[in-house]
Amino acid sequence: MAKNPNAKLTQQTLQAFNEALESGTFVEVRRMLRSMAPSETAHLIESSPPRVRNILWKLIDKDEEGDILQYLNEEIAADFL
Repeated sequence: MAKNPNAKLTQQTLQAFNEALESGTFVEVRRMLRSMAPSETAHLIESSPPRVRNILWKLIDKDEEGDILQYLNEEIAADFL
């Protein structure tokens, strides 16, 4: 059975975000977040550990928060409200 290509992309995306966060390049993380669709950003947040979720959320533009919240799991979204 072939691997899901979206899962690989997601893993690569997670790795890129983790590397940028670990190196402290928050400008790069913000640029990457801006290039993603709200549903993709929500998936990234849900796939990240809680500490990283909070950092990612702080780097999201305020005008995009509502669009992203609608895609988040209710429990995770409640943490940001």
